[in-house]
Amino acid sequence: MTVVTAPTITNFTADKPAINSGDSATLIWGVVGADSVAIDQGIGLTSGVGSLKVSPHVTTTYKLTATNVAGSTIATTTITVNSPVQKRRAVRH
Repeated sequence: MTVVTAPTITNFTADKPAINSGDSATLIWGVVGADSVAIDQGIGLTSGVGSLKVSPHVTTTYKLTATNVAGSTIATTTITVNSPVQKRRAVRH
């Protein structure tokens, strides 16, 4: 008799946890023992090991869900997007 356990997410990170508006970061993940792996935010189904360049416009939390017959395992990672610095114009009085 084989006992199946829920998938293991070995890592789910962003190479840059904070970026400036307009820049990109790369999501990196590894999953063992999953029949399906999906990332939200419009990414969808993916392989158990991979990376993907993303360019969020606002601070975004990505959720990876790994599933098999024993259940699901979830991990999240957040990329913080810094707003562009606006230059102040000198005001003459």
